[in-house]
Amino acid sequence: MPEKIVRSGLLRIWTESFGDPNDPAVLLIAGASAQAVFWADEFCCQLVAGGRFVIRYDSRDTGLSDSVDFAESPYTVNDLAADAVSVLDAYDIPEAHAVGVSGGGLICQALALDHRDRVITVSALLSSLLGTGSIDNPNGGYGDLPSPSPAFLEKLSEFFGKIPADRKSFIEWSLKKYRLISGSLEPFDQKAGTVQAGLEFDRARNLSSMNNHALAFAASPKTPISRLNDLDIKTLVVHGTEDRLLPYGHGEALSQTIPGAHMMTIEKMGHDLPRAAWSRVISAVLEHTSD
Repeated sequence: MPEKIVRSGLLRIWTESFGDPNDPAVLLIAGASAQAVFWADEFCCQLVAGGRFVIRYDSRDTGLSDSVDFAESPYTVNDLAADAVSVLDAYDIPEAHAVGVSGGGLICQALALDHRDRVITVSALLSSLLGTGSIDNPNGGYGDLPSPSPAFLEKLSEFFGKIPADRKSFIEWSLKKYRLISGSLEPFDQKAGTVQAGLEFDRARNLSSMNNHALAFAASPKTPISRLNDLDIKTLVVHGTEDRLLPYGHGEALSQTIPGAHMMTIEKMGHDLPRAAWSRVISAVLEHTSD
């Protein structure tokens, strides 16, 4: 699949495309700190088989894209949305279907609000309302949203701060994190998780910069809920009932806030996208992006 380095201001952003550029474009946006390869090759190819031109990319501070010194060059979710526009520009795509997972779903919302003419539809998977605060205070903007349990947050806190610098330790650290956020839809696949974590380690230019995304979301201005109430865009919300990071009520609130949004519930799915859910998610995205 063709890879391309594109420019977003002074930053170099790594991208990769799948399929026929003449087909409707789907821009896949990974979650906070996640690399483009969160979207597995096979997942992308199944979207291509449905007649879509697919682009995935490493956001700044992840994977093969440039990293920044956040203290010297802070940024917000709106800057991450501007990076997405730069990706579309580099591929000469006037408008695309935006599909984001977790923090990527927040970037999709910022993209639709800031650059409405570039977005055809939004699909927000395992996400929340834009402006709800940092991961450790996910209901910071809207007090009615459910918070993760104190026990879950205590376990999650182990993954903030220093990131293991050697491959073996990074894989073990990642597997522990993957297991923590996964649901019971399918048994935890340690072999697949090991391969994924190894891939992420091998292609990361600067592992420590992963933490910058949490800083960026925390520093982003709160989005008045009225802006989302006025957002006129076809929206799909997908959420799992066993999401402990962004509990199910976050998906419900998002679907109820954006006018006409469609909610798809996946029983027993956590804050992950297990292979057992792929067929339902891909079918829903293809249907959602068919008009």
